[in-house]
Amino acid sequence: MIPERTIYLALVILVGMAPWCQPQTEPTSASARAFSRIQDQYGLEAERRFVRAYRHIENVAFHRLSIEFLQNREKELRKFLSGYPMAEEAHQARILLAQTLLYRNAGEEAESLLKMVILTTSDRDLEYKARFTLAKYYRRADPLKAEICLEEIKSLSKVEEYKARACYEISSLLKPKLAISVLREGGALEDGEYARRCRLKLARLTLRDRQKLKKFKPARPFRVKDVNGNVITHKDFEGDVYLIYFWSTYSPNTEITRSYLGALHQNHKEKGLRIIGVNMDGNCERLEKDVQKGIYPWTEVGDRWGPLTELALRYAPDPPPFFILVCRRGKIRFYGDQKIPDSATRFAQTPLWKEAEIVLRMPRDSTPLSRQDTRGILEKGIPD
Repeated sequence: MIPERTIYLALVILVGMAPWCQPQTEPTSASARAFSRIQDQYGLEAERRFVRAYRHIENVAFHRLSIEFLQNREKELRKFLSGYPMAEEAHQARILLAQTLLYRNAGEEAESLLKMVILTTSDRDLEYKARFTLAKYYRRADPLKAEICLEEIKSLSKVEEYKARACYEISSLLKPKLAISVLREGGALEDGEYARRCRLKLARLTLRDRQKLKKFKPARPFRVKDVNGNVITHKDFEGDVYLIYFWSTYSPNTEITRSYLGALHQNHKEKGLRIIGVNMDGNCERLEKDVQKGIYPWTEVGDRWGPLTELALRYAPDPPPFFILVCRRGKIRFYGDQKIPDSATRFAQTPLWKEAEIVLRMPRDSTPLSRQDTRGILEKGIPD
């Protein structure tokens, strides 16, 4: 005989499992579905994908396609706002529309849309997103207004990342000597993307002004982790020639540069050439998979604002591609950007490749070549 209490509990469980007793999730609103489609097809991430896909084609054709993309986005956003002017996503749509209008210099309409968001939204993230976009418009129209707008963000915001971003953007409106104090203020805030950008920009201004980064100066010490989690330091490269390559998938000619460096690595690794790739995108998971597939036959560092921070602060790279070539005795032999030609033959004539060949022919126990010796080698060549 089954106890009455057991039967009662079984009935409660069965009834609770019935579909009509389950809590029903609220169906997605029509405005959310409509805005989601716009984001997927015309959002900022879609725009970045579009730029990556078509930047390699002829400039005139790319310009035409990008204008068409922005016109379609503007059309869809206006249609959305006319249908759902009071929806939760309306403020996001207004900000995206304002960013689109700034491309075609329709600044006054963009300004009114952004001010509407700032005055009416209760979402702090959207408010500051609108404020930063407004500062971007003022940067072109009236730099003084842009500085005032960014100072307001710095004083009003309780989020340190927003303050750091405001400091970073204010610094670009100031002369270097005045920017240093603002960058120090931003770099001292809670660790985040823009706090580290402030430190990186501060490194650019101070290291270069002090002539710490130039040819024949000692290379900077570092300690970082590669994408597999292995710790590497400058001491691991003593006696070898190493090339630090700051790169990004958003940079033009990324694939062709990788093929050139792959050939350089393959041809000279027996002579002691080692390459450290420093990816600036921050997509470590994808980068780790590519390294495991053997796409990058060198040491690859991937975290944009983690282990990379030390290398970036040591060498203050400009936007990638950016190269630092260090000889066997730890001296900088090439520092800076290198224009990437359209063929391997022309790449072999670039200052970067020529300098690499010179330092690779130096014996491991030799002293660094002087400027005069280097000039003579370039003119006469080095006998095998």
